[in-house]
Amino acid sequence: MNLKCKNYIFPICLFIFFMVTSAAIPAFADISIISELTHEYSIKPGLETKGKIIIKNKSSNEEVSVRISPQDYSFNSDGETFYKKPGSLERSCTGWLNLERSLVHIPPDSIATINYTLAVPDDEKLIGTYWCIIIVEPIATEIKPDINGEDDINVAIQEIVRFGIQIVASIPGTGKKEIEFTSAGLAKDENEEIILNVDLSNTGERWLRPDVWVDLYSNDGSVVGRFTGIRKRLFPETSIRQHLNLGVLKPGQYVALVVTDDGDEYIVGAEYKLKIDVE
Repeated sequence: MNLKCKNYIFPICLFIFFMVTSAAIPAFADISIISELTHEYSIKPGLETKGKIIIKNKSSNEEVSVRISPQDYSFNSDGETFYKKPGSLERSCTGWLNLERSLVHIPPDSIATINYTLAVPDDEKLIGTYWCIIIVEPIATEIKPDINGEDDINVAIQEIVRFGIQIVASIPGTGKKEIEFTSAGLAKDENEEIILNVDLSNTGERWLRPDVWVDLYSNDGSVVGRFTGIRKRLFPETSIRQHLNLGVLKPGQYVALVVTDDGDEYIVGAEYKLKIDVE
């Protein structure tokens, strides 16, 4: 299988495995976020807005302590996510955030509200989209493991659940939208269906969440079908990979027109020539 290309312009979970003898094991509380996980603002320089994060302690008998902290983050089309200290990224808005508190103790079966203020500097040079993430993480308490003897080794699996709330601030009427098709390739899954993998990079100044689809044609121009991808967030200087399932295809040559549409006048497309070989 091969292809040729032509372009056209148109909650976080971490699991930890413990092996212990007689040491105490951290126990992690069960919380949930009942407010939105993405807070998006269109706001001019020099203005401020307020928001809130609502956390629920799902335990019926244990108080939970929760740490709240802003971080920078980014991601790429290889599936890697990078969490960095506040202010590391050029388009970070962590410095604009003022959290009401960074630690909260929530009684059993109760909720807590964390208020924050987002104050945009009065700087006319600000353009496009700025973002960060607020990490909400329960703090471990300790329990004693059940040890049957000196030589016993207990194995326990504990789950740390960290939630990430995205804060997105766009300066209205500023910044360009720009998507680049950086690479593409063909693969076949266990059902013999052809997958067109397309990498998209945001080389502009505003965040995007485009619809993505591919119109597939046989070599004689007849329509094979339209196949849709998944809408994904794409911040400036980040990239994603779209896995477009084309189904089972007969051997031969095809033309695939991949289109991204952000819901306005900005539409970008790329044409790929596909060759499906007999195996």
